Amino acid sequence: METKLWSYINFTQLLVIVTFVRAMIYLPRNRPNRILLAILFVCISNEVVSLIFMLKNINNGLLTSVSMTLHNGLWLLLLNTLFDNKKTTLAIIYMFVGLAAANLFIGEGTVNFNYNTFIFGALLYLIVYIRESFRQLQSESFSFFEVNQFLLISAPVLFFLGLSFIFGFRDYRLSVTKVYADIHLYAFIGTIVNLVYYVLLNLYIHREKKLSYV
Repeated sequence: METKLWSYINFTQLLVIVTFVRAMIYLPRNRPNRILLAILFVCISNEVVSLIFMLKNINNGLLTSVSMTLHNGLWLLLLNTLFDNKKTTLAIIYMFVGLAAANLFIGEGTVNFNYNTFIFGALLYLIVYIRESFRQLQSESFSFFEVNQFLLISAPVLFFLGLSFIFGFRDYRLSVTKVYADIHLYAFIGTIVNLVYYVLLNLYIHREKKLSYV
């Protein structure tokens, strides 16, 4: 079982494992970093359990939908922790969780992945992220874009954009379109956005590690 399990681990899953381990070892335990650790725990748990479900031929629709809701909700919570307008972002989080629950039970259901919930959560994150970035620009707070926390909140931007593009079309023919040799469009975009996502998170972890020794 162990040998078979390791043989199915892909590049993205290795990125998740490495990032989670480095975060556990090097991140100081302040509130933003604890939320990041929770996000990474959700990611690694989803990957491991999904892998086990695949080997046992168990449907993972409910697992991935719940994991994705937690993932996107925790990123919104991270924005709430770092930004000043906490009442607005908190209201957005409640709205997201409410709509995610409604979509799970009376919308897309518990059998298949809830695409609309992911897209809605990603859209909310991007709106809050862009709005705050413009607010900082208007106030000429250029130091905001230089601190490590801006790197942290920028890490999932391409991830949300890329996967929303794929999930938004939800066209099987498009997802299996070959971009090069036997590489499908979905796999290509998924690999790129996950690579950027976890590289930026590892860069953030590296900088946090250096700052903690200053």
